Amino acid sequence: LAPPALATTSAFFELAIDGAPAGRFTVELFDDVPLGAARFADLARDRRGVGYRGSRIDGVVPGREVRASGLPRLSYAEGGTGDGVIAGGDTADSLAPELAAAAHAHAPGTVSIVVADAEPDPVKTRLVAIGGKLVTVEEPRRGPPNGTAFTVALATAPELDATNLVVGRVVSGLDAVDAVSRLRATPPKGDSAFFKIAAATGDKRAVVAKKFWRRPIARVIITACGLEE
Repeated sequence: LAPPALATTSAFFELAIDGAPAGRFTVELFDDVPLGAARFADLARDRRGVGYRGSRIDGVVPGREVRASGLPRLSYAEGGTGDGVIAGGDTADSLAPELAAAAHAHAPGTVSIVVADAEPDPVKTRLVAIGGKLVTVEEPRRGPPNGTAFTVALATAPELDATNLVVGRVVSGLDAVDAVSRLRATPPKGDSAFFKIAAATGDKRAVVAKKFWRRPIARVIITACGLEE
């Protein structure tokens, strides 16, 4: 889908920690990633009632990155605000060419949307009885990223270049983002024997546990967002 013309080049986000205001940051969008920037702008302004307002900050690495949860689904049902379709459609597939072109690397202050999986879920098989016989079937994997979760890099992060499309940079309020990155969070436990075995066998408990790694103990929410004229 062709990206619509951007009404502005900047988007703002206001944060709250356990209900208390925690600052605001502004993102200047890059014009050389037109589809990705237009998608990010659409989600920042809640186009058709679908956007980042109410999203949770679900991952932090002190002084390195902050990750905002994506939308579980993109809905264009009747009754939404605005008109047209969110740039890029309801999957991240259309963003792949811009990701491959890599117009920008993950430098400090850059903002990127998650387009691809770094570690796809392992395939898990199980035996089921069909017609009186035991048959091995594969359980469906979790779907790929839908191009809505985003990351703010606070340091150079080349490990994100293959999966995240950089769409802009923070031009004000980076101190508020850094403060969020330093909140106490659930530590990763990938070196535990239980996790290694569970992950190797495709145990769903490992997948669920990993979702909570580096999640702030406090509840951090995007309470307001939009485009700056």
